[in-house]
Amino acid sequence: MTVQIHKISKINLIRDKNVLGAMWSKTYNSYFSNQKNIGLFVKKVIKHIPAKNGIKILYACSGTGMLGEALVKKLERKEIQAQLYLIDISKKQLNENHNPKTLKLHRDILKIKLKNSFDVIIMRSSLDYFPTEKLQIKVLSNLRNCLENDGVFFNQAASLPTLIERNLADK
Repeated sequence: MTVQIHKISKINLIRDKNVLGAMWSKTYNSYFSNQKNIGLFVKKVIKHIPAKNGIKILYACSGTGMLGEALVKKLERKEIQAQLYLIDISKKQLNENHNPKTLKLHRDILKIKLKNSFDVIIMRSSLDYFPTEKLQIKVLSNLRNCLENDGVFFNQAASLPTLIERNLADK
């Protein structure tokens, strides 16, 4: 399948070219791979996820999917079965996820049309990749179209310039 890519998404891929794959976990002082930060996000959202089996979770702009994998593990500890879908424009990032149970969707979020709908959609520090309000609304609208009527959407704000500011935002 050929992925149709919006020109803004192409620019984002070029911009991130030097940190795709395993290097991504080291960017922003390892902020996005930091287990404490991941744990804080999971702790905040898990109490709002319905306690039912068969939950479908979409992790938008997922990269390697580290955050989504942590969320699914936490749900499984609560005996809630969940299916994780990762969606990202970077095939290289998706290929860094080696969990055979996780479904990887190589798609451009500005052009997605998915047959599935999801109980939970998570996104983390990705809206800033879309530099105009119009593009951000397009991303959010596309995600809304993928969300069940009673589904929940969680978005962590874009990364902040300093580690001090990021730690304050996490709290």
